[in-house]
Amino acid sequence: VNIGKRAQLDQVSASTASFEMRYPTGYASPITQLVAGSFIRISNTTGTANPIWYGKITDVNAQYGIPYSGGVGPADYLGVSCEGAFADVGRMQGNAYSMAASTIVNQFQNANIQTGLNFGYLPMQD
Repeated sequence: VNIGKRAQLDQVSASTASFEMRYPTGYASPITQLVAGSFIRISNTTGTANPIWYGKITDVNAQYGIPYSGGVGPADYLGVSCEGAFADVGRMQGNAYSMAASTIVNQFQNANIQTGLNFGYLPMQD
């Protein structure tokens, strides 16, 4: 997961996340929700499930290995790439919206109403 700048002079960019996992039974029983455009949340599973990062899947890449027998491919892997809401903001039109001064919660709510974009700032429910 990359959030914010890595160096002082870096440009501000959208947060990104990627992961690779073993996928031994993926060919026989794929995870159908892992497609581009689906929302994904990375959470802390110790104690309360606090979200660490929230975004959308941008790419899914299956790598099938050999040998494959009996519905299991022990060398199969799945790679998933994601981006945060700021990436959507960078590609959207402002619809002539001028943001007035207010609290951050009000700013997000007003921007969501004006643009129809879900910024993912509210507490996420399981």
